[in-house]
Amino acid sequence: MADQQTDAKRTQKRSRLTFARIQECAEAIILNEGFGALTMRRLAEVSDVGIGTIYGHFSNRDDLVRTIYGNRLKDKLKLIEDSLLSEGGTDAEAALLYYFQAAIEANAMSQLDLELFSARQHTPSVTGIVAEFEHDLHSLYLAFFTRHSRNASEARIKATTRFNMILEHSLLQAESVSSQEELLVLQHHHAGMLGYLLRDLNIPISPDFEQKLRDIVMPAHE
Repeated sequence: MADQQTDAKRTQKRSRLTFARIQECAEAIILNEGFGALTMRRLAEVSDVGIGTIYGHFSNRDDLVRTIYGNRLKDKLKLIEDSLLSEGGTDAEAALLYYFQAAIEANAMSQLDLELFSARQHTPSVTGIVAEFEHDLHSLYLAFFTRHSRNASEARIKATTRFNMILEHSLLQAESVSSQEELLVLQHHHAGMLGYLLRDLNIPISPDFEQKLRDIVMPAHE
């Protein structure tokens, strides 16, 4: 019985490792060759995993793309939550600067994301994943603004959160962005608008907040 349990655990571990390798190789294909190059046959060649095994994990390419996109959005959501709503976080400016720095280091603003933006046009089922992400992101920003705002009304906080989500949504819809530099510039402009929104809610930030963000975001490309 013990041997059977040990064998089962080994099989599960191999399956998890194979699953992870398939995703890793799929991301590499999308990043290095473009979304159009991602086929199950090409994935089998790059990963050295049998095509039957790949289909055992993913029913088709759309299923694979949904998984990759979903995982990246979940990772980004966790990064935002950990950065902006960590226990004891009392400094809004420090929290936002930490988030942007962590996002750069985690490659959350990368060429892979540009390719995945393009992939949405060919994978309509990803739309539901993006909508769920935006809903959760809205809740996080609402909690962040509410925590740090000084004397702003509930209606003002909600309206500000909604406006910020319009900016976030525009980034998620940026199919026309053709380079990582353009994506970083969009992120930078969004950061500048965040400074305006924070001041509008009477959230304390320094006069050079936007410059601090520029120093974090733009050198990542330069």
